[in-house]
Amino acid sequence: MRTLLYGLAPALLVAAGLGCSGHSTQSSHGDGGKVSEAGAIDSGSAVLDGARRLDVRDSKGLDLSATDAGVVRDARDGGIDSQSRDARDATGDAVALDVGNPDARLDGSRDGNRDTNQQPDVPVDTAPLRGTCALPIDIPFAASHIDLAVNTSSGQHILDFPCAINGGDVVFRIQSNQPEMAYADTFGTSLNTALFFTETCDIPTPPDSSDMAVCNDDACGTSQSQAFAPLAYGFHYLIVSGVNGDSGDVIVHFQHAPLGNGPIAALPQGSATATGTVGGLDTTRTCDMAGPKNSYWWVSCPDDLGGNFHASTCDGADWDTALILQIPRLDTVSCNDDDLTCGVQSTVDTAITPGAGMFVLTVARTLMIRIGDLTNYTYTLTYTRP
Repeated sequence: MRTLLYGLAPALLVAAGLGCSGHSTQSSHGDGGKVSEAGAIDSGSAVLDGARRLDVRDSKGLDLSATDAGVVRDARDGGIDSQSRDARDATGDAVALDVGNPDARLDGSRDGNRDTNQQPDVPVDTAPLRGTCALPIDIPFAASHIDLAVNTSSGQHILDFPCAINGGDVVFRIQSNQPEMAYADTFGTSLNTALFFTETCDIPTPPDSSDMAVCNDDACGTSQSQAFAPLAYGFHYLIVSGVNGDSGDVIVHFQHAPLGNGPIAALPQGSATATGTVGGLDTTRTCDMAGPKNSYWWVSCPDDLGGNFHASTCDGADWDTALILQIPRLDTVSCNDDDLTCGVQSTVDTAITPGAGMFVLTVARTLMIRIGDLTNYTYTLTYTRP
């Protein structure tokens, strides 16, 4: 309608302008004592044209007087005559004022150049639904943690979870540029959820890990879920779904942290020691430590109170060590190379805040091992964790 109004306005103004111009420029030259519409003095005989006072028009729309001796046309430019409208032929030079139908002509045909282009209705958005295998939701790689709000009500059932009877699924895609530990939970969501890390989207292919909850339904005594898995280089998928017909709004809390090139292991709660050997080449540069690394991990629940954390290689190694503690939900990376009390060995002391999340502790050699160096760098780690 807006386009139509913009198209009609100039047409109305032009038609009105032509009519006014016809009256203002009419000449009063004599035609044997009579007014001629031609706007010029006839060069023929000054006899009366007949019983009528107006020139007789021919059938060709040329607007010449029947008694005009020359080929002089009216001074009118195809507009409306001052006395009466010309009878238009099939290719008349003026369009009648729109009455009801903006494209109507005097002869009833449609205007060749329509006043407005009638545009079709805007089509309904038929873009494919995001959160499928074909169009997954990409999780930004740079952020160590991110909250992802989705709704599973309109999700397709893509695959059967190995840990739950799931309904509509929403698919996230993770791009790993290094070995890393990935974590996700749905704590705070009201409905019953399940989470699943998989290497392929349409076929259940969990990452190779026997001691991690790569698929989880109920975690920490709730109907929400908490899943975590080691990821290698490349693309991986995290799928969230409702359980037993439940669906609706879900917030997925996602975290990830780099891992070392060596073995990874869980770090049990309490105070204890862990032993290991680092070796080989490592490409990660967390805390700018280029040497080989072994990593330990643990996760916490929403009602965990936190507490003091301590880890040390003092008296546990005869080579230059480093310790790295990553807490992705807090964007915290604690690094220690040389402890003031034990030389080139390392110590990390920090406070763990309450709440759910993932933690990664890494033991590293500060310097890169040369290619072909098969030396085993053995350590004993002493720790206390809440």
